[in-house]
Amino acid sequence: MKIGKRKKIKKVEKRKIKKSSSIMGRLISAFLVPIAFIMILGFVSYKTASDTIKTKVEDSSKSTISSMSMYCDMLAGSVSSKALEMVVGENLSSYYGTYYAQNNSKSIQYWNNVKKDLLRMQVSVKYVDSYHIISEHGKSITSASYSIGNDPYTGLMESPEGQYFLENNAQKNAWFGYHTYLDKQFQISPDGYALVFYQKFPQGNTYLMWILRQRQ
Repeated sequence: MKIGKRKKIKKVEKRKIKKSSSIMGRLISAFLVPIAFIMILGFVSYKTASDTIKTKVEDSSKSTISSMSMYCDMLAGSVSSKALEMVVGENLSSYYGTYYAQNNSKSIQYWNNVKKDLLRMQVSVKYVDSYHIISEHGKSITSASYSIGNDPYTGLMESPEGQYFLENNAQKNAWFGYHTYLDKQFQISPDGYALVFYQKFPQGNTYLMWILRQRQ
């Protein structure tokens, strides 16, 4: 009789354990399924947001680069056209083309006008930090407070920039990141300015040099 009761008790206990396990499994499933969905949703949301941000950053970068490129093109075009306008203008072209070799009132007048034109240009064109004219014949001039040297033309022609123009005779202008002769003559570093634009005069061996500021 006692053995029969024990068997019944064990069966009841087994049923309780199974029932308890079943309930626990359901609870765990009910708990894990929403978490799994949340994790999936979070991953999808993160991926979508990440792709969106990446696309926006790329578009913004492209737009910035495009704007900078347009600005540089406009600046380069403005510099070259203004420089060409000056070297073909009456005062600079007349003095360095003809009157540099004369010693009369007309020569002095053109020389004074050259200096006035260059000063007006420096004041009106905000991106020009300084200017220099180096000529094989006639007076060389600089807006710098340093001496340009006794023979600046030879110094220029011996520099890499001068060699470039000698090797490319048809080239009338060029951009450089330095002006080697003047850097040495003035004892300055190219880090102190942005770029240098060289414009050759139509007649004779004369060069107008514009030094651009690092910040406009």
